Amino acid sequence: MAKKKKMGGSKGKAKEAKSSRKAPQSFFKEFELSSELSEIVGKTKATMQEVIKNVWKYIKDKGLQVKREINADEKLKKLFGKDKITMFELPKIIKQNLKK
Repeated sequence: MAKKKKMGGSKGKAKEAKSSRKAPQSFFKEFELSSELSEIVGKTKATMQEVIKNVWKYIKDKGLQVKREINADEKLKKLFGKDKITMFELPKIIKQNLKK
């Protein structure tokens, strides 16, 4: 009788690789925020994680997201520099408003 080999030996390696992945250090580093960004977040210093979380909370609470677009109110217009942005532009804009 021939023994059957178990397939899927690579699954264990894939799980190991996923679990060893870590967030970038800048995510937990505290930054000084620009005046426009601190109006939205409510702090003058915060980590990247807190900033992103609070900006999205502000957008959702005000109902400013329409599918992939974010419509700017008065506070966000100061931050964005325009009336609308896509959700993919948001991280770039946030990074530009952080000081080390």
